[in-house]
Amino acid sequence: MTLADSSRSLESQVITWDEAIDGATITLNGTNYQVALTPSAITYEMTEQGWKQVQTISIAIRKTLLVTRPAKDTALTWNGNDFFVTATSGDAPHELTWTIRARRVI
Repeated sequence: MTLADSSRSLESQVITWDEAIDGATITLNGTNYQVALTPSAITYEMTEQGWKQVQTISIAIRKTLLVTRPAKDTALTWNGNDFFVTATSGDAPHELTWTIRARRVI
């Protein structure tokens, strides 16, 4: 086993642990995915329509489950609420997950 293989194995174990602790199911493009999800508190933000409540979520999803990087503004559902992707990271070949940031305006 190489150092890179050992590192990937450890990262995979951490991902499994995160999914167990912060586990959630999201729906993206009509497919349900098991992910590690961290929600933010609901905050207020000034929009063109005045003050609105906004919530963001951070999602870690394995690339083996979701092969293609989600595009900005892609809709996803969590806990019955509709969110839109604002950013996705994880493009490096050695990274095992996509980290997706999404938000909703209430």
